[in-house]
Amino acid sequence: MQDKERHNNQWEQDWLEGNLSSEDAVRSTENAPDFHLLNKYVNGYRAMDAPEKTSKAEAWNMLEAKINEASKSETKVIPIYRNTWFIGIAASFTLILGALYLLNLTQEIRVETGFAESEMIYLPDSSIIHLNSDSKVSYSEKGWNKNREIQLSGEAFFEVKLGSNFAVNTNNGTVEVLGTSFNVRSRTNTFNVACKTGKVRVSNKENQVILTPGLSTRLKKGVLIEPLEVSVKSIDSWRNGETFLDGSTLQDAFNELERIFNVKVIHELPQAELDGTGTFYLDTKSLSEAVQSIGLTKGLDSNVDGKEVTFSYKLK
Repeated sequence: MQDKERHNNQWEQDWLEGNLSSEDAVRSTENAPDFHLLNKYVNGYRAMDAPEKTSKAEAWNMLEAKINEASKSETKVIPIYRNTWFIGIAASFTLILGALYLLNLTQEIRVETGFAESEMIYLPDSSIIHLNSDSKVSYSEKGWNKNREIQLSGEAFFEVKLGSNFAVNTNNGTVEVLGTSFNVRSRTNTFNVACKTGKVRVSNKENQVILTPGLSTRLKKGVLIEPLEVSVKSIDSWRNGETFLDGSTLQDAFNELERIFNVKVIHELPQAELDGTGTFYLDTKSLSEAVQSIGLTKGLDSNVDGKEVTFSYKLK
């Protein structure tokens, strides 16, 4: 009896490892139906071909359906003395393959920063993302070298290695490059792209703009404006503790102040004042310096009280 069990176990192991053909496996076991049922499990797994961006829930439902399909067989009376090793082997084999399949489908990486946080992310090709505060990115590691695609909400500076096309998708537009460094800020209705090295193409539903080093573009009434010259050194200055907001509204400056320092800005300024544009310099290492800079730029009084920052018109 023991020799028989060892015999049955050996053909199954050799077949799974590729050392035994299917025909030889059938001849090696006295229970040919065992082989055919196990083969259904294997073929069911191999047939699972889901899109790369399949969610975990969808992947699990697909796996469950395939297991149920593979386990269906003609109604038979199975002798009670049939070796029980097969049941355990089939169940374990299915669970292992299913787990590996799910891991393979869910290779999406997500990184998110909170207020007053930043993160440096190394991509599979050694490209780098410098993620600013209150921002998030996601990408898939599977097939990365052929499809380098990033989803961004917030602000990030990219250092892209030469290779296949590299695209950054946002709700406001898309940035495409071959190998370069550039900064993208996409928050609600704000979309600003500046090129530091190389060449980038920025596009949305309305138009597209080509940027070379020292040029930037932004959205104005849903349309990308013609490239404007900017200081190359200021493009990613936020990484070194300085943020330049060129051509930004006062509301944008307030929003960045809240993100960088995790504070609450309080004011009673009219909408017309908030919509006024200017160039703002924020020292991200000093709340008081950043607040004073905004106040001086727009001629406002300011006060810092713990986590609250108040702006108001100067008293005459």
